Amino acid sequence: MSVPLHLLVLEDNPSDAELIIYELRRAGFEPDWKRVETEADFLAALDPTLDLILADYRLPQFDGLRALNLVRESKLGIPLLIISGTIGEDLAVEAMKKGAADYLLKDRLARLGPAVKQVLERKQAEEKLSASENELRALFAAMTDVVIVLDAEGRYLRIAPTSPINLYRPLEEMLGKTIHEVLPKEQADFMMAKISEAIRTNQVVPSEYALQIDGKEIWFAGNTTRLSENSAIWVAHDITERKRAEAQLVEHHATLNAILESSATPVFSIDNQYRYTSFNKAHAAIMKILYGAEIEMGHSILDYQIVPEDREISQKNIDRALFGQQFIESAYSGEPGPTRRYFEVAHNPICDPTGNIIGVSVFASDITERKQVEETLQTYSSRLAADVIERTRELQEAQEQLVRHEKLAVLGQLAGGVGHELRNPLGVISNSVYYLKTVQPEANEKIKKHLDLIEQEMHNAARIVSDLLDYAREISTDPQPVSIRELLEQTLSRFPVPDSIQVSLKIPGNLPQVYADPLHVQQILGNLITNAWQAISMPSLNTKTGPVTLENGGKLTISAHKRRQMVAIAVKDNGTGITPENMEKLFEPLFSTKVTGIGLGLAVSKKLAEANGGRIEVTSEAGKGSTFTLYLPVVESS
Repeated sequence: MSVPLHLLVLEDNPSDAELIIYELRRAGFEPDWKRVETEADFLAALDPTLDLILADYRLPQFDGLRALNLVRESKLGIPLLIISGTIGEDLAVEAMKKGAADYLLKDRLARLGPAVKQVLERKQAEEKLSASENELRALFAAMTDVVIVLDAEGRYLRIAPTSPINLYRPLEEMLGKTIHEVLPKEQADFMMAKISEAIRTNQVVPSEYALQIDGKEIWFAGNTTRLSENSAIWVAHDITERKRAEAQLVEHHATLNAILESSATPVFSIDNQYRYTSFNKAHAAIMKILYGAEIEMGHSILDYQIVPEDREISQKNIDRALFGQQFIESAYSGEPGPTRRYFEVAHNPICDPTGNIIGVSVFASDITERKQVEETLQTYSSRLAADVIERTRELQEAQEQLVRHEKLAVLGQLAGGVGHELRNPLGVISNSVYYLKTVQPEANEKIKKHLDLIEQEMHNAARIVSDLLDYAREISTDPQPVSIRELLEQTLSRFPVPDSIQVSLKIPGNLPQVYADPLHVQQILGNLITNAWQAISMPSLNTKTGPVTLENGGKLTISAHKRRQMVAIAVKDNGTGITPENMEKLFEPLFSTKVTGIGLGLAVSKKLAEANGGRIEVTSEAGKGSTFTLYLPVVESS
């Protein structure tokens, strides 16, 4: 396959031109050619599309050297090969120096084909090299980083035109010079060491250094790379802003550390393996106080939590923060007791630039004093509330006492004024009933029933009047040795118990005598026994249930025993019992749980018992019955 060849032949002999074309075709070319003889024709035929110019060295009016100058001036880059029959070696060398692609003698035209191929190949290589050179120049022109090619002696071979290094010295003043001629010795020695290392090891050698340019410090970070055994390239970029930012960061970090170190608030940070990445003196101190721990950077915080409860709380809170929660909560640390400290702890996740959580920062504000103040205030508040309750109770008691005194005053006036007035009509009624029963022994049952009813109510009224008088007047006693069994028998005779109630007496035979007024004791026991059987057989205000009957167990038990220097006489019933809210009011005057009665019996009994050196105690359970116990002093042995 023939190779097209656009050709211009400078030859005054047509036969020689035909011979040249013949040899080219024989070598595999397909020439598209034109022959010229004069300079004017030559200039007119110059065309950028020409692949090659073949020129005879000597023509009558024109020669090859002139043609070579014209081609070079045209800057078309067309290769020119000189063919001559008379050119000598000196002329050939001169022609090659001026830019001839090659030369060939006419008697050696058989070598024309290979010579043309070589010229064309060289042209293609030069075109590629030129294109690469243009690309390299464009690349260098677009560079914002420092790009410098140096030889093994540190001589500047090429510099990117826009390199910041040009701020130090103009580009044309640097090319061809060594770095020791351009840079200060310290910087030049530093750079020379990097160049030598890169050429020797064929490794990329990183470096950072600063230049003083116009009184300003400019920092560069770059890599030096070997190009050949005798050259290297240094590519660097301006890191001045980064260095300034790093310096500011270091300054800010130092400021922050100073603030944290001077802070009384414990502050620390850990990674996602619970290992310390930072802590201040306050945190180290509190760990020493609470756990005796000398903490170290890189060690896990969990290694120092001596109290198991503290370790569990810390790990739970750290895990919450590692999952992205930001929170503040109160916590305590240390063993229970005076050394325990209370903190308000803030947990904040620490993220890397991509948003991944890599640790936790913790701020622990010591609120122990605030907690102690709060507890003190709480204690004061509780104490104040208790005091208010106590004062309120005392006021209520005082008010109730005042009411009782008012009742007693009214009662005294009532007893003094009414008691005597009622006794006379009651005596008349009693005598009249006795007379009617005597003169009408054969009266019908209805009349007898009404007479008995009148007599019974008259006795009740007389007892109420007696209670009124007894409570109102000063009690005088006539104590003497008396037998409890005899007193109980007289009392049961005077205050009979209904037949529907089973009475049980448990009086030991060796029971000592008591020293008391027998009439007073009978009145006390009479009230207690009457109240007992009434609690069994009569409805009361304590319960909504009906009375207890003999069929379902109405029982009254009277027992006595010696207890130290006292004889305890217990009257026990299985009646309705007394509710807790009524227990404290039992001995108050005018208080009664019975449907009938004015509430003076127990008050009078208590007064009589105390007048005789004794007392009355009561136990009861609602719905199950009550036990009233009279304590009286025994007769002292002589």
